[in-house]
Formats: sequence, structure tokens, C-alpha cells
Amino acid sequence: MIGIDDWAFQRNHRYGTLVCDLKRRRVVSLLPDRETATVQARLAEHPGISILARDRGGGYGEAAAQALPDAEQVADRWHLMENATSVSATQSANPYGRSQHPRRGHDRSEAALRGGTAAM
Repeated sequence: MIGIDDWAFQRNHRYGTLVCDLKRRRVVSLLPDRETATVQARLAEHPGISILARDRGGGYGEAAAQALPDAEQVADRWHLMENATSVSATQSANPYGRSQHPRRGHDRSEAALRGGTAAM
């Protein structure tokens, strides 16, 4: 199981990619950029990876899908908490639990309660 995310060489200027072994809690790679091709090449060197934890951004997901098509991709813990905090703050600001588009927000809530997905 690995975790992958970006990190700053110099904040707001230059970013790389951090790859961690989540079982051993060790950094295994520092890649020079966040480019899909760079990440894909590195992941392809390790076809035995079965689980990849990442943020919800498209670049890392695309790289993993190409390099490790059988690997399970999951949201990492930090990003799950960040997203939950964002939703919580939105709901606190809107005590009636409805989005700015009441009907659309209502549809999504009902579908979530049923365990399904709502049409967009």
C-alpha cells in the first residue's frame, strides 16, 4: 500500500511528488514534478502495488490507472478529513441542509440516504 501526494520544493513555485510506503511509514520516492507521465513511469516500475491512497485530483488517478490498472485507488485520510471539514462548514453556514439549488441538493440527499447516486 502506497500513498502519493504533491509537496513543495518552493511553495507557490515548484512542486514534486511524494510516494510513501504506508505500511512501513517511510518515504520511498521524491519525484521532481507532478506530471502524470513522471508518476506513471515510477508506478509502472512497481506492478505489485495493490492499493494506492491519493487525493481526488485527476493527475495521480490517471497515472495510477495507466500504470497499475488492477490497483485499488482510495482517498487518503488527510484529504477525507479536509473534505469532511469543508462539507461541515458549508452545512453549518446553511442550517437547513440545502444547497444554493434546493431541488438539486434535495435530490442528492435523498439518493445518498438510499445508498444510490443522483443524476447530475
